[in-house]
Amino acid sequence: MRSIIGCLIVLLTLTGCGASRTRSPVPQSQVTTVSLEGFDQARFWGDQTSSTMIDTFVASWAQERAALGIGSDVKAFPDAHYLAISGGGQDGAYGAGVLCGWTASGNRPVFKVVTGISTGALTAPFAFLGSAYDKPMREVYTSVDQKDIAVFQGYFALLHSDSAYDTSPLVKLAEKYFTPKMLEDIAAEHRKGRRLLIGTTNLDAGRPVVWDIGAIACSGRKDRVELFRKVLLASSAIPAAFPPVYLKVKGADGKEYEEMHVDGGVTREMFLLPSEVRVYEIRDQHGVQRNSHLHVIRNAHYGPDHKVVNAKVADIAARSIATLIKSQAGGDLWSLYYEARENKMSYSVTSIPHHFLDDSKSMFDQKYMSRLFDLGYKAGTDGTAWRSKPSYDAQPPATRSADINQAAR
Repeated sequence: MRSIIGCLIVLLTLTGCGASRTRSPVPQSQVTTVSLEGFDQARFWGDQTSSTMIDTFVASWAQERAALGIGSDVKAFPDAHYLAISGGGQDGAYGAGVLCGWTASGNRPVFKVVTGISTGALTAPFAFLGSAYDKPMREVYTSVDQKDIAVFQGYFALLHSDSAYDTSPLVKLAEKYFTPKMLEDIAAEHRKGRRLLIGTTNLDAGRPVVWDIGAIACSGRKDRVELFRKVLLASSAIPAAFPPVYLKVKGADGKEYEEMHVDGGVTREMFLLPSEVRVYEIRDQHGVQRNSHLHVIRNAHYGPDHKVVNAKVADIAARSIATLIKSQAGGDLWSLYYEARENKMSYSVTSIPHHFLDDSKSMFDQKYMSRLFDLGYKAGTDGTAWRSKPSYDAQPPATRSADINQAAR
């Protein structure tokens, strides 16, 4: 974090000294009407209800009926499990460990919907596809190091670049793990009525965007794998540290423009749907009766985190930004809690226990991530990971699993 903050301070100091990337940004008057050719049904704004969002859920229930062979029986739907995975950088190793441990416990459900932000976006495709993808998910979070993710470009690069780090290694990692075969598997699950949703931030608009990865997978377009990877890279693109992802779109005036997408965590740390949406009302209108459960993985500690700050610019800035992110994440956790209650879902959440106090030596420290993965794996295996609401407890949550069982009843 300190290295990133240092880069940002130098960058702000040098603002105006260098040339910026030439862009054709979308005019404000066309932000909501531009077209991403062939993929218009694959995304929607994350802060308001839209027909695209409603349509994908309505279609999912029809697909479930067909896949399960339940016809018009409104009570035949199995329980629906929703999974929301937060950002957190290298701390995403915790969530990956929880998921693999959950598999080992024999109790991990098939998720109706999986959502991911930032590092959660990189975890989400593996989580969506189930235990068959646990091994590569584990590899991503325990076998890589800083050099496999990003390389610092040097302070001079800040004069003309859109990022402090070169993420070519991360691009290669995405090509290795987020394969055409994976996208085919996502398409197959999408046709069964399941949904994989990834969040990015349209930085020009300052708004969250939700991408329906299954819709991309089912589009039949030759560039669908490329867009799949771009969305994942955009969602994990830490602003100023990692380069934004630029997407070409067409305006109503026939001209070509460019959107700038960055880390989904800029607008929210985790999500399910726009808060105004009442899934249960839409569900009831379409003859679907079922029990629903929301599981949230917060890849960080939750609650106060005391730390004495050195009276230096970089330390003050780093601590302030970290506190801002923690505060936003806490608000998002509670928003999901009340969203679950509004939609008549049970709620369970896991976060890194406060007794885990290890420090990392870099932004992506392999040894640190391996220890954190093992911690998550144990908690996922023995069922002690979950709590029934966001709560701060300095002690290990070893007795909290009963709360989740009660909430699900």
